[in-house]
Amino acid sequence: MRSSLPQHGGDIQGYETRGGATDDGRGAYVAVTAEPSDEAAVRRVEAAVDTALCR
Repeated sequence: MRSSLPQHGGDIQGYETRGGATDDGRGAYVAVTAEPSDEAAVRRVEAAVDTALCR
């Protein structure tokens, strides 16, 4: 179940954040203490948010 609302995140040196919400108001946010080094790593962070929202 992927959120229909856009994920919004941000980063500063050394940190990456991603979050999202479902139509019914549930939300999840993930913060990691390392900036993803490639697209595959970014997708893993986003997958963690999706997993949290689907539970």
